[in-house]
Amino acid sequence: MTNFDYLYNPDAAKDTFSKNYFIDKKLHFQIIERGTILPHKHMYINGQWTWGFGGIVDSKNNYISSSFTMSGGGAAYTPTEEIQHSAETVVYLGLFFPVWGHAIGDNIRRLWFLKSRVFKGYFKNCKLVYIPWGGVYS
Repeated sequence: MTNFDYLYNPDAAKDTFSKNYFIDKKLHFQIIERGTILPHKHMYINGQWTWGFGGIVDSKNNYISSSFTMSGGGAAYTPTEEIQHSAETVVYLGLFFPVWGHAIGDNIRRLWFLKSRVFKGYFKNCKLVYIPWGGVYS
């Protein structure tokens, strides 16, 4: 056992360390037909820089908000790069930052799908696609 007493005040941190962070929530996935994966970008909009966009837009140009790093973030935009088209079915894993901390945890939460019966039964031969900081890779 490691003694952390000199790293923090145990009485002040008791609520944080004794809290149950697990939730009883059914996991789900979404199938998006003819979607477009948007690369991460920092964009200058309305006179100010905004956090990087990225994620998925469906065939009707609706932004899939759960496809961004954190649900509710991101937005649709018109890519300045040439759009590459592919008829392949892919499994989208999200945006991965080249740093440790919450940036890794924000998207590692999507990896549960790779252990699911649905993935193993229908999507195991599909390419895995993710957005690194600044592009799209598979």
